[in-house]
Amino acid sequence: MTIRLRHIAALAFVPLSLAAGSASAALGDYSGMKVCSTEFAQVYWEIQNATYTSAKNAAWNKSALVVKLDSAESKVAGGKFGEAVDYLQQISAKATEWADFTPKPKLESADGINTSVSAAIGCVTVNTPAI
Repeated sequence: MTIRLRHIAALAFVPLSLAAGSASAALGDYSGMKVCSTEFAQVYWEIQNATYTSAKNAAWNKSALVVKLDSAESKVAGGKFGEAVDYLQQISAKATEWADFTPKPKLESADGINTSVSAAIGCVTVNTPAI
């Protein structure tokens, strides 16, 4: 029961994040970004095309990662590059956790997601203005 309530609460947040104006939220279109649009689109593609071991929870797991990606996009747009990197690192950490989950992994492999997240972090870092 606790898990279901937590999932319901989190899912209730998803439509709010989509309504907040992120163009990429529903479609994975990051072309409006001034920097790193290709890298963010690749992360989105890897999230959508990763092999989730539970068909029942796959949509939920994908949504959880996409919400973090959209948050990172929002932080880049707001010039908060460090916070964007934090969100990207959370994606990688969660994907790795799911792939390493025992006794039954939730994700077959985190490699594609982690590789694309590393590229996105590199892009965000390179584009962070010097202070």
